[in-house]
Amino acid sequence: MFYVKANNIKMAVETYGDPDKPALMVLHGGATSIAGYRTWKRKKFLDRMTKNFFVVLFDRRCHGKTGFPESFTFEEQATDVVALMDALCIDKAAVMGESAGTYVGGRTAILFPERVSHLVLCVPHDRAEGGTPAAAYFKRNNIDQTKLSFEEVMKLIDAAAYAPTTPASLKDKFMAFSVQAEAEAGVQFTPEQTAAAYAAMAVWDNRPGYATLEVPTLVMSGKYDQLCPAEIGREIASLVKNSKYVEFEHSGHSLSVEQEDEMIDTVEDFLLNH
Repeated sequence: MFYVKANNIKMAVETYGDPDKPALMVLHGGATSIAGYRTWKRKKFLDRMTKNFFVVLFDRRCHGKTGFPESFTFEEQATDVVALMDALCIDKAAVMGESAGTYVGGRTAILFPERVSHLVLCVPHDRAEGGTPAAAYFKRNNIDQTKLSFEEVMKLIDAAAYAPTTPASLKDKFMAFSVQAEAEAGVQFTPEQTAAAYAAMAVWDNRPGYATLEVPTLVMSGKYDQLCPAEIGREIASLVKNSKYVEFEHSGHSLSVEQEDEMIDTVEDFLLNH
């Protein structure tokens, strides 16, 4: 890990693969960080993607070891992506967001289409519905997330994030891994900081921008996702002119864990051949 000063914040960054290959900017989800990509959760993804791409990971503002500035808009986060590309001398890149990272990935392509070769949205949302997908789910169920520990949050999300057929052993492994990875990240935000970040995400809507987008776009949803329901993925794909939609039959919100190999195959095929 190294740090880059970009867009007036100190960003925690990791890069993998040959910088002479096409770049792939990967945007993690909410309440997580890039710590998970080094081990079980995403290692297979990194191993596959680095065969053909220069992969750039970074902790988004207000996450992991990147700074916690006062402002947290998606316009600023999209500018963070492009500012980091500038700092790394990347002219154009594929941008992949997962979960809440799709908010930022989508906005990046909308605001800077000339800098984005491909857009990949994994379990996406397209408008404000309480902040992160988890926060939106908690809001619908009248749960105050700021009063919960990370472990308590993960247990509640478990009920909404998986397909009915997902083995308990896989869910338990992912839970243990997530707790360990975020502990290793070594950064904990106060309830006040967390509340401020969620408040900043309370008003946004990428749908008007998606309707103007022509960047080749892959949208992937899990059939049983209760956090970012599949109908939202279908809506996004219907708005983007040059899009491909794939719905995973045996997954919920955790499709990159539940159908990891199929997800990687789909992303790789799209980036190389679309």
